[in-house]
Amino acid sequence: MTSSPSAFLIDAAIEPHPDRLDAVEQAWVSLVGPGPTLSMAERHEVVQRSRDAWVGGDPPNPGEHPLAEAAHWVAVDAEGLNEKFVGDLERRGLDRLRYLEVVGIVGRLANIDWYARGLGATVPALDHLPGPGPGPGPGPGPGPGPGAKTPSGEPTGEVHPEARIMDGWVPATGPLQIVPFVLDALPSEGRALRRILQPMYVPFGHLTDATYVDAISKPQIEYLAARTSYLNECFYSLLAHTGFLRASSNELGIDFDYSVVASGATPVLKAGEELAALVQRMGTDRLNPPTAEREALAVALNERAAERAIGVVAALQMLNRLLDGIGAPVGQRAHFHSIARLLDFQVADLPR
Repeated sequence: MTSSPSAFLIDAAIEPHPDRLDAVEQAWVSLVGPGPTLSMAERHEVVQRSRDAWVGGDPPNPGEHPLAEAAHWVAVDAEGLNEKFVGDLERRGLDRLRYLEVVGIVGRLANIDWYARGLGATVPALDHLPGPGPGPGPGPGPGPGPGAKTPSGEPTGEVHPEARIMDGWVPATGPLQIVPFVLDALPSEGRALRRILQPMYVPFGHLTDATYVDAISKPQIEYLAARTSYLNECFYSLLAHTGFLRASSNELGIDFDYSVVASGATPVLKAGEELAALVQRMGTDRLNPPTAEREALAVALNERAAERAIGVVAALQMLNRLLDGIGAPVGQRAHFHSIARLLDFQVADLPR
């Protein structure tokens, strides 16, 4: 069947927080089972193609296999995608709902793999696909919601009846600026996103709470989020999290130099040098664990803070791919314009 996340996280160098351990376990279970529009076998292929891309594998030949092509490019170049690419996939048989499911799979897989690797653990492996009926061991279990399990591994067919294309490239149930709900055209995928996003990033009730602390402070969290987004060239997340960073820093009286988000220089935060080194390593190295950077942060703060910081970076690896993969609008949002200028970006240069 498939290996269990709890088994692979046993070899972590630092202990995962129970809430984040549970989140990655549930995320893995949902990824390796059938989805709303993709079969179990197709979802396994998306997982494998994404991981192949992360280790430098060659992309599929253009025009050969739209599912594999989508997985590869969302994994390694989501920021370079455009509506023409998505439309071409659709003309070749990967409709927009199936493409949306690919984006959701790749995003959550990035969260799982970056979190595991950040802790020094082995990422979960895909074993052989089970056939119809009982397999040789425990199966992937119930999916994330009603109808999310089919004995044959075929798609569940759970699609929101009112989903339509609004302000991006994919069907949605509302504006794509409402990030926790961007996958809700496929309700089980939306639920799965929210289950992993809150423990990894911030509970939704604390999004604008400058005093929120969970092993690290809100400014530290938002610095990690903004810097990860800069390294991934995800302008939506970069501007959104720089905005949260500005709000929390102002409220706490921190004289923050926002240029460090782009430059990589040390931020004026507790353990700023160690935070900058961790996010730089996790944002630029897809293959190796950030062992030295994680250990240095654990010394500067503590192991719980290092684990928390790794979770934030992993969450943004997910969100960056989601938001760029679905074409979430950036330049159209007037709220982002002042933040862009704060980072010395020209508003006219913002994508979408």
